[in-house]
Amino acid sequence: MTNQSTFVWGLKRSGNHLIANWLYANYGGVTKDPPITDGLHGQFCDGFVDPSAGVAFYNNCGRLHSRHFELGTLGPNDFRRAAQPHRSAIFSIEDCSLSLAARTAGIAEATSVLILRDPLNTLASRLAAAQSRPELFRVDEGFIDLLDTYCAEALNHTQQLPAKVVISFNRFVDDPTYRNGLADQLGFINLDAISEVSSYGGGSSFSTDHTPSPTHLLMTRFQQHPVSPRLLELLLTRSSVQEACTRLFGYDLADHIGTP
Repeated sequence: MTNQSTFVWGLKRSGNHLIANWLYANYGGVTKDPPITDGLHGQFCDGFVDPSAGVAFYNNCGRLHSRHFELGTLGPNDFRRAAQPHRSAIFSIEDCSLSLAARTAGIAEATSVLILRDPLNTLASRLAAAQSRPELFRVDEGFIDLLDTYCAEALNHTQQLPAKVVISFNRFVDDPTYRNGLADQLGFINLDAISEVSSYGGGSSFSTDHTPSPTHLLMTRFQQHPVSPRLLELLLTRSSVQEACTRLFGYDLADHIGTP
């Protein structure tokens, strides 16, 4: 059996679970049973699996370490063991430094998926989530630095992720043609399964009644949850953040925050 591993790198509140569920369905997953994690590294303690389809999803592999943008002690052999029983294994890596991708390098049949949501709405969504769980959703200078590295990677200024496919969350939720193109890059025909409510993370893609939020609301979170002047000033000092706003998301950051 050929084992395919997909490492999904994303910042929390960037639509990670919406896209992971989309991947799971397109890899053939239908049912979602708890995975058997006996004998695996202790960080593989959450997720779901479709045994008949041979598809597994491991949620937030960094676990509590991700609060410090770290991955813990997971290494290549741990990922290989977790992937081995399955035809396709999806590993969600949230809020972790991209430099840790060195631990996934050299794994056969592996693809890296980098998810990026536009910076203003990412911050606004995290600020809203941090009201109840601040320890899970850091929004500080360290996070701005991390965001800048994700923007740089999406812009191809850096090449830290092997076999990389970049997904713009903004385009993903709004454009079926874009989703079809991503599916082609990833080697499957798009089933377009994007209406399922995520069971993880509160779901930045979903409203409080657990139905998909209208696109215009997803793209205006920063109006519902204003970003502080201090954080806005930090964004403006990060060149890759500014460039990503312009090139990838179609707006000038300074104009949006009222900076002359």
